[in-house]
Amino acid sequence: MTVKTFRPSVLTTWPDNGSPVANYVTNLSQEQYAIVVEAACTWFRSMETLCQARQQAAHQALSACEGAAKKLRTAGADANLLDIHAELMSFYLESPVNYWQRLATTGLQTQIEMMARFNHLFVGNTKERMEKAFSNFQATLPGISELFNKKLDATAS
Repeated sequence: MTVKTFRPSVLTTWPDNGSPVANYVTNLSQEQYAIVVEAACTWFRSMETLCQARQQAAHQALSACEGAAKKLRTAGADANLLDIHAELMSFYLESPVNYWQRLATTGLQTQIEMMARFNHLFVGNTKERMEKAFSNFQATLPGISELFNKKLDATAS
């Protein structure tokens, strides 16, 4: 699996041109949606790599068994069964190790890419944009701050 380097998705700068709050919320949800879709792409790329690893392991097992069968058929009576069996067993001991190493590598690469995708939500500009969007949204709701303050005062007393 090739790990894709992360680049910020939809928004690179927050619009400060006096646009309505609906645009802030729309842009924020669009950015979140883009992040989720990119994460899905990461997941499917990982699944594709795992399927390729499974297919390659099956093809190698087929080749090893065909080779052993051909040796058994062509060698006749003077076939050294122990050597053929040892080669086949050697393959069956080495192949699973390679397969599981590839699966583990793919899993780690997927995890690294997913963490890189979601890390920028909690650091830097995106966090500030999210806080600004939510504060602007809250400020546009009529009387919400007074109602919230009254609730706080009632619970405090």
